[in-house]
Amino acid sequence: MFLDKILRVLKKYNMLTPGDSLIVGVSGGIDSVTLLYALNQLKGKLKIHLHVAHFNHQLRGEESFRDSQFVENLAHRLGLPYSWGSGPVEKFARTQRMSLEEAARTLRYQFFYETAKKAGAGKIATAHTADDQAETLLLRLLQGAGLGGLSGIRPVLNYTEDPHKPGFWSGQIIRPLLETPREEVARFARQEKLEYVLDSSNLDKRFLRNKIRLDLLPLLRREFNPQITNRLAVTASLLQEDFHLLNQLTEETYPQVCRRGGQGELWIELDRFTSLPPALQRRVLRKSFEELVGATQGLESDQVQSVVDLLKSKETGKVIHLPKGLRVRKAYGQGIIYKGWEKPALQEQVLEVPGVQSQNGLTFTVQVLSVKEGDVGKLYENLKMRAEKSAFSEGTGFWLGARKNRAQFASEGASKLQIREVLAFFDYDKLRFPLRIRKRKPGDRFQPLGMKGQKKLQDLFVDLKVPREKRDLVPILQDEEGIIWVIGYRQAERVKVEAETQKILVCTATLNQQEGNFNDLPQSFR
Repeated sequence: MFLDKILRVLKKYNMLTPGDSLIVGVSGGIDSVTLLYALNQLKGKLKIHLHVAHFNHQLRGEESFRDSQFVENLAHRLGLPYSWGSGPVEKFARTQRMSLEEAARTLRYQFFYETAKKAGAGKIATAHTADDQAETLLLRLLQGAGLGGLSGIRPVLNYTEDPHKPGFWSGQIIRPLLETPREEVARFARQEKLEYVLDSSNLDKRFLRNKIRLDLLPLLRREFNPQITNRLAVTASLLQEDFHLLNQLTEETYPQVCRRGGQGELWIELDRFTSLPPALQRRVLRKSFEELVGATQGLESDQVQSVVDLLKSKETGKVIHLPKGLRVRKAYGQGIIYKGWEKPALQEQVLEVPGVQSQNGLTFTVQVLSVKEGDVGKLYENLKMRAEKSAFSEGTGFWLGARKNRAQFASEGASKLQIREVLAFFDYDKLRFPLRIRKRKPGDRFQPLGMKGQKKLQDLFVDLKVPREKRDLVPILQDEEGIIWVIGYRQAERVKVEAETQKILVCTATLNQQEGNFNDLPQSFR
């Protein structure tokens, strides 16, 4: 009966064909062990090849090691090939700013893809049940989701890794137990006297999914509908059909609205785009995102809506930053989605004074000027001439003092000389050498020019609306006492130039010609 139901699901969704090689993800819990046993009993009839894969998330100490040993012994007992992997989920969650659940899933599936690639398998089977489907629908309903999210877990998911990744994996993820309630899985496990392990983290109600499984679903069964699991699974299935239809419409509409440019960017025909129903507008944008980066993971609904609002508005010049380094702007009656220039974070480096040094597409020039020797007056005349040629934006960062033949500087942040160049002035005698260039660090704070008291660098970035993905690219200039310049944004109060200043240190940051510009736009869009 149980095996017959699995066969029906396999046939219904055309999950397997004779000769398929299949990776079976096995945690050691009752669902995945039952799936493995069922597929192992059916492999002769289905003419498929199985490969067991287990991932240790390094979250439960000895218990995680126990699970790995259990799955390895199980695979050997069944005579099946076995692969295992592990990864620091907690560290990955911190560095990628993910939840533990999301980080664990990301690393686990990356391991599955690598295993499938090495084993020559075109399919990966996971043990999601009808209960998992019900939990997912409720979880996304509580968190807020569109039709795609509410349609839950797909029985079959066609998946392709980042196509730009060498040797990327492309295949299908299948869920043969998705229409089977966990109660039926447990009944089969008892009948077959299957051994499995218990994951203590499944009882931790700090995780919302566990709270739904342990508290909300039992309440709904008891007080509202004993068949709630099946009803939610059916609802998810119906929503998937609607979602599939909208995807078909999107595929038909997309080439009429979007086209590829010569630099790899996507151009959106605004007249056609704005005439689409809102549902198709959002889906066309999601497909555009997927076309450029390979997946829509990380793209939030509010970000999509921001792009819709921009493309439908009369506003020009505004740039919206999306995940994966994508940018959106309007030009010539069209929308443009493109990849911003992406750089690795700066490495800490001591600046020579005076001197010229380059790193990461930026050239830093440092010079020291003497007020008494008239260097400042010469610099002022040079800057004034450049300003008359429209090199300056508002707030040039300097002014001519009342004292004859003397320039005094009252910088209010970095002066933008050109789109490729910014500079700042400091009282040389207030600096504590050496000077260093670096990226931001946790806990960074300083006193911006003109402010009273310290301010966290994180708060400054938020106030100035610096996109999160750009913040590690902003160079920080510091001396031995702390930050003196957030390059391109703010200088520090403690090293400002005053009337009594005798020597001035001028630091210029120039973006190399081939590296784009400080406005973050590709050459062809300038």
